[in-house]
Amino acid sequence: MSQSVPELLHSREASIQALQQDYKMVFGSDAGKRVLDHIRGQCFTSESTVRVGESKPLDLSGMAVKEGRRQVALMIEQQLTWSLATLLQKPTKAVLEKKEQG
Repeated sequence: MSQSVPELLHSREASIQALQQDYKMVFGSDAGKRVLDHIRGQCFTSESTVRVGESKPLDLSGMAVKEGRRQVALMIEQQLTWSLATLLQKPTKAVLEKKEQG
């Protein structure tokens, strides 16, 4: 049976809250903090991956790979630092499809 929009939203909230707690547990330990620092350093979280105006030709594929890595690292940061209310503002495909169906 299909869930109503309020049921779907409540289920989504519970899932996001549980996932956020998992992130905090994994990356909250000393080992997790070391891994997170490594991820930050390897995934360009403190710099732009777009290089314009350099003397060498643009490497669009390389920039896309770097930006993909950066987005994953930023998503981890969001899970650790954003409030539940902020995370819930990001729509999911299931919620959007349910709203479209009416």
